[in-house]
Amino acid sequence: MSAIKLQVFDSKTIPWEERFIPDLGKALFAKFFLEDPDTGVTIRMVKYPAGFMNTWHHHPCAHGMFVLEGTLSPSGLVRAPANFVWFPKA
Repeated sequence: MSAIKLQVFDSKTIPWEERFIPDLGKALFAKFFLEDPDTGVTIRMVKYPAGFMNTWHHHPCAHGMFVLEGTLSPSGLVRAPANFVWFPKA
C-alpha cells in the first residue's frame, strides 16, 4: 500500500487567475490547488464577481461547491456561507 502524501495549499499566496467565459462575455477568477491528470480530480477556489449569473449547464463529472461568502443560487435555491452544494454527474 502506498503512503498518502499530505498536501497543504496556502490560498493567501496563490494568485487569482482570470477565466473569461466567451459564451457569457464575463470572467470569473480561480486559484488552482490540485489537478491530477491520472484521476481527473481538480480542486480550486473560485470567485464569482457580485451579481455574476451563469446559464444552467452540465459538466462531464460530479462536482461540489462550498460557499465561503455571498450566496449561490442553483435552481433558484439560495445557499448562504457554510453551505456545501453537490452537483451529481449529469
